[in-house]
Amino acid sequence: MKGAALCLLLVCCLHAHEAAARPRVARESSDRTLADIAAAVGAAATVGNPQTRDAWIARFAASVPTGARVIDVSAGVKPYAHMWSHVDYSTHEFEGNANVIDAFRGETPASAKVHDYGGDITRTTAPAASFDVVILTEVLEHVPEPILAIKELARLRKPGGAILVTSPFT
Repeated sequence: MKGAALCLLLVCCLHAHEAAARPRVARESSDRTLADIAAAVGAAATVGNPQTRDAWIARFAASVPTGARVIDVSAGVKPYAHMWSHVDYSTHEFEGNANVIDAFRGETPASAKVHDYGGDITRTTAPAASFDVVILTEVLEHVPEPILAIKELARLRKPGGAILVTSPFT
């Protein structure tokens, strides 16, 4: 990876009213405890965060050229698959995620989790430099070695490709 340019789009999903509230919270910080500030920002971030993120990903997906190769790392039940019908869309999941359920996305214990690639997020079975876009949504904050995970995403990305990582701001 030495000398290679890395396009990393790190999206901290903020709802519009949270962004508007941020300066107010900062100005009042001297009169409030750190816990009060964290609670105010956290409460704002939970309203609409998934919808804001999903709308942004839909806009990003629409901008990717037809036929591009895309991998959704740790994709669960593939909540974004419908947004990528114009590309060659592949998914990855790590073996330990078989019993994790995302109720917001409508997952159930019976939800099928069949993926193109497996393996630990720091050592996937996907081939190197094979994808124009690498996606990792709402996973990095759960990874014990996030730097190693980012290095693996970079390994999967074709030269000149993009990496899209979303993570909650709270």
